[in-house]
Amino acid sequence: MKQLALQPEQSRINRYRIRLRLVLILSAFLILVQFVHSQQFPFTLNFEEGQLTGWTINNKDTNNAFYNQPTLGDNPTARHKGEPSNHQGNYWIGTYEKYQGLGNQKPGDIQGDVPQGQLTSPYFTIPAGTLSFLVGGGSSIDTRVELRILDHPEQHEDGRAIYASGKDIETMQRVTWDLTPYAGKTGRIRIVDNSSTGWGHINVDDFIFTQPEPAQNDTPDVVPPAGYKVNLSSDPPQTEPGKTVIWTATLEPANEKTEYRFVFGDGQVREWSQENIADHIYSQPGSYSAYVEVRLNQRIRPLTHYIDQGPIATSESVLISVISPPSTGWRWWLLIIVPVAIAGSYFLFRKKKPGKTAIEPPMEIQIIPHAEPGDQKIETAGKHQKDHEVRFRPVSDRDDQTITSESSLIKNERREPSNE
Repeated sequence: MKQLALQPEQSRINRYRIRLRLVLILSAFLILVQFVHSQQFPFTLNFEEGQLTGWTINNKDTNNAFYNQPTLGDNPTARHKGEPSNHQGNYWIGTYEKYQGLGNQKPGDIQGDVPQGQLTSPYFTIPAGTLSFLVGGGSSIDTRVELRILDHPEQHEDGRAIYASGKDIETMQRVTWDLTPYAGKTGRIRIVDNSSTGWGHINVDDFIFTQPEPAQNDTPDVVPPAGYKVNLSSDPPQTEPGKTVIWTATLEPANEKTEYRFVFGDGQVREWSQENIADHIYSQPGSYSAYVEVRLNQRIRPLTHYIDQGPIATSESVLISVISPPSTGWRWWLLIIVPVAIAGSYFLFRKKKPGKTAIEPPMEIQIIPHAEPGDQKIETAGKHQKDHEVRFRPVSDRDDQTITSESSLIKNERREPSNE
């Protein structure tokens, strides 16, 4: 009876042992998974060791911007900047700062904007999910955090890159990148300070890789590229060489985080821009087929050359006719001939207006006879009209009579003497 009484107690202990073993196995598995996940990046993500573990400075000169990094504590506040760093933990990267907690340093020390340099992580396989981090400092492309992406194993430093910069403020803000398009590719992170001008420094901290969540997407900047449609229209639909055509792209549904690339059909292209309207002038007559492409704007930019990330929508081709204007040469001739013909007709066929007739002064003929035979003198006085003339004829045809005139007005009607 005593032996039978112990059996239920033994069974309970055995069940307890089994449960404990399961809990230990599960805990060990979770610890192993966390260890593997944290070890896939052979470099520090948050600089909390106070060292640049795993990262490489492009040169270890004392004038390098990263020589005195990472920075300890809120150094901008210590130097009374009025813009807290917003760093996580104790250490962060701030290439304007020069305080690591060493004996010869004090809070608020700076190295300024003059130093330059680059801090580069080792290569790693880009996981799916997201990468987020804190960034502040200068807004120039010369001060940036970038993820270099190698599309092929044999590719080198001229690969494409995602980058982010500050906003000309010391306070860091979190930026999130979607890594899904690059999952499985080789990449490396680089922190760049290539500026010595105002705001020529970069603040960085707290890199976090997050695994994707199939059920939801917590990244507000990532927009699914499915279901977009873009329409293209021209104003006017027909034009002439040398005149401006306005092309307009309309995306459905609307999305402000997009860029547009216009292909005009004559060999000319308006490259990626956030403007959905493009002006273009066709130089030659003909028919041209134009279209527009749309892509998401996720601040992905080429650093050495143009990179096509692939459009989310492409419009149907739109045909535009460019016709030569009709010849206007004959019009210029009309502008000359018509006024001349009208003026000529006016002067040719015009009627004189009725008016008073001018009274010509009378012409006086003065005859001064001589009593004695011989030459007789005749004088005229008054205004001579060009259509008037005076004719003289001898009264008698006897003897030889000669009329001599010094004026064209007097005409000689001399007769031959008769034989009587």
